Amino acid sequence: MQKNVAGQKWVVFAFNRTNNVPQTGDAANITANLQRDFGAVAATNDTNPTEREDGFYTFDLTQAETNGDQQVIYPASSTADIQVIGVPGSVFTTPAGFPDDIVQTGDNYVRLGPPAGSSLAADVANVPTVAELNARTLASASYFDPATDTVATVNTLTNKTGFSLSTAGILAIWHQIVSAVVTASTMGKLVVDFLNASVSSRMAETSISTTGGVVDNVTSVANVTGGATAAAQSVAQNDLNIVTGADGATLATLQGNYAPAKAGDNMGTVSSVVGNVGGSVGSLGVTAKADVNTEVDAALDTAIPVSPTADSINQRLAAVDDLTQAGGSGDLIAIKAGLGVKKNAVFDNYTFLMVLNSDHVTPVTGLTVTGQRSLDNGGFVAVSGTITEVGAGYYRFDALAADTNGDFCTWKFSSATADDAGTTFLTIA
Repeated sequence: MQKNVAGQKWVVFAFNRTNNVPQTGDAANITANLQRDFGAVAATNDTNPTEREDGFYTFDLTQAETNGDQQVIYPASSTADIQVIGVPGSVFTTPAGFPDDIVQTGDNYVRLGPPAGSSLAADVANVPTVAELNARTLASASYFDPATDTVATVNTLTNKTGFSLSTAGILAIWHQIVSAVVTASTMGKLVVDFLNASVSSRMAETSISTTGGVVDNVTSVANVTGGATAAAQSVAQNDLNIVTGADGATLATLQGNYAPAKAGDNMGTVSSVVGNVGGSVGSLGVTAKADVNTEVDAALDTAIPVSPTADSINQRLAAVDDLTQAGGSGDLIAIKAGLGVKKNAVFDNYTFLMVLNSDHVTPVTGLTVTGQRSLDNGGFVAVSGTITEVGAGYYRFDALAADTNGDFCTWKFSSATADDAGTTFLTIA
């Protein structure tokens, strides 16, 4: 379909949805709406289509009705069970004159690149001939072959990527003598200046200042000058032995409350207690274990009291037992009997919904509904119970015993203008 062009038609097809037979003679009952570019939907200017044959009809379109890039038609028939569809249902239009099969002639083609205004013929004419190529001053044997030829020396190479330095090239950089690194603001010059100034100046220190600081983890000091005398050092070492416990006797005598000494006093007591615990645990031998097992077995074999203590294990067990016994307060058997559909028994008030088979959504009222049953995967036969309309598209089935006389049952409900409804279920004894 061409965009914004008059005199075009849209084909639709009508058929009976119940038997898929093409519908003829229905033009007066067929109408259609059009939608352009996903905008508003409007009725076609041609109220009813012209019948062609075998269920096909055509709508005449105005120019304005084709003025869209994307078109959708929504045809319909007021005749019952007649379905109408567009052929096709949606189209994307083409520019006016697009399908006229106009052949491009001449050399007025759009070209890529300069010179502007030239033609393809001019470009082809500029392609050298074989004779012109052979007449070049460079012999063919001297042409550069990148697969076999190499470049001896390259003086300047810029704007290239994909290169990497060899090991020899990297070593040559590191082996550069310091005196040759003179270019300001380069990484090499910064390293040299740092080594010459910052690091060297710090190595020039001849003493360590301890003002306001602490020197940790000194293991050996030799040639100390200006320090304490030998006698003072001996006294300090003796005090250090006392504090650290190097001299056990002195520590026990002079530092009785020091933590290591107090811990030593109590270690014997701790060892004794642990020994007693170990002995108690070890006394639970084979005989003791047998006694415990006997007591447990006796407790489990004891009958639950008629009135067990609240929230005790006996009371909880009695509650569970009550649920599993017929006639008990819970009586799971009785509860189960009240759930589901009993086999070979009357079952009333099964409700189901019937919807139109034209849109599979709209509830249908006033139907004559028939029912069929299949028992244990057997063939379908008419149900024995009754079907009554409830309202708003809902209907009720009151089944008789014959309708449930199977372990596996299927019910199906049908009407001419509605989708089938139904259910499948297992019966209980």
